[in-house]
Amino acid sequence: MWLRFGLAFIAALLALGCFQSGNMVAAAYDLPEGKVAQWVVERAENWHGWMELTGVAGWSEHLAEKSTAIHERLVEQEEF
Repeated sequence: MWLRFGLAFIAALLALGCFQSGNMVAAAYDLPEGKVAQWVVERAENWHGWMELTGVAGWSEHLAEKSTAIHERLVEQEEF
C-alpha cells in the first residue's frame, strides 16, 4: 500500500513540476534569502527552461486559456 502511495505521490510531483514549472519558479523567489534559497531558485529556473524547451510548460497555459474561453461562451449563452 505504501509503495503505491509513494509512486502516486512521485507521479503527482512530476506532473506538477512539468505543467506548473512557472509557478515553481515564482514560489522559489518567495523563499527567505540565503544560499539554499538561491540554489533552489537556480534549479527551478533551469527546470522551467527545460520545460519551455520541450513545450510542456505551455500546455497548462494553453488548456487554461481554452477552458476559460469555453466557460465564457457558456455564460454568454445563458444570459440570452
